[in-house]
This record gives sequence, structure tokens and C-alpha cells, in this order.
Amino acid sequence: MHLVDQCCDNRRLLDFASMNDHRDDLALVKRALSGDERAADMIYATRSQLVHYLVSKGAPEGSIAEDIVADFLGDCFGARERSARATAARLLETYKGNGPLIGWLKACCWKKFVDSARRFKAVPLSDHEELESGAMAHPATVFVEPEVKARVLAALEYAFDEIDALQLIF
Repeated sequence: MHLVDQCCDNRRLLDFASMNDHRDDLALVKRALSGDERAADMIYATRSQLVHYLVSKGAPEGSIAEDIVADFLGDCFGARERSARATAARLLETYKGNGPLIGWLKACCWKKFVDSARRFKAVPLSDHEELESGAMAHPATVFVEPEVKARVLAALEYAFDEIDALQLIF
């Protein structure tokens, strides 16, 4: 067998192997969606990879990235009601096996982060906000980069959007 023929045979084997990997991923998703806890645990086990991916792409480290991933994985299994435009009750139902599952999870998770950041609308704060006690606040002059300020404000808005109003009261 010639080296060129062997190379082509190896490439066909790699193509076939990657096709099988995607079929395996699709089978894993179907098992997880049908209630197989072990399959679902395997998908949930990607949590740390997804958090690391978001942070490597520019998402803030810590609770923001972790919360986005937790919400995303919950959405994958139908933890919350999706919009009327959604074609599936569980986000994971939209995975069709056209690529590796981890790639799909990363892309969808990043999209969720970007969408949540886009919902953020900055409201300028006045120089002196009156406190509930009637005293005037006099903040120290501190330079904060606009990007950092935007991220902090986005995190706060996201946190308040996600919390149940009844939890705030009780």
C-alpha cells in the first residue's frame, strides 16, 4: 500500500470516527432528554468547561459566568418556560448531531451570555443620590473603566431579573 493510499484511508477513518462521535453525542442527548440520569449527569459535567470557555471569551469570572452556565444547563433540560417563539420546550432538543456536542454547548452558552449582556441598558447615576435616611451620599472620586462599570451593572441587573420577587420579600 502506498503512503498516499494509507493517508487517504486514515482520513476516511477519521471522518467516519467523527461522524460516529456526533451520533454518540446525539444518542447521549436523546437518552438524557428521555430521563436517563447518567446521560444527563454527563452533560452537566461539562459545566466547568463551559464556565472556563465563557471566561476565556471575555465573560466576567466568578458568579456571572457560573450563573449563565447554570441557567443555560437548566434551559437545556426545560427548567424554565421558553418564549412562544421557541421550537422546543427544552433547549437540548434543538441539538441535531451536526457537530460535536461540546461545541454546540459552548456556542449556545456564549450566545446566552451575549444575549443577557445585550438586554442590559445603562442608566446614568446622578452625582449625589439621596439615601433613605435623608443624608446625602458623597462618593469618593474613583476612576472606573466603562467596560468594568458596564459589566458590574449588567451583573446586578441580571441578578435582579433572575430572582423571584417573593424571595426578595421573604
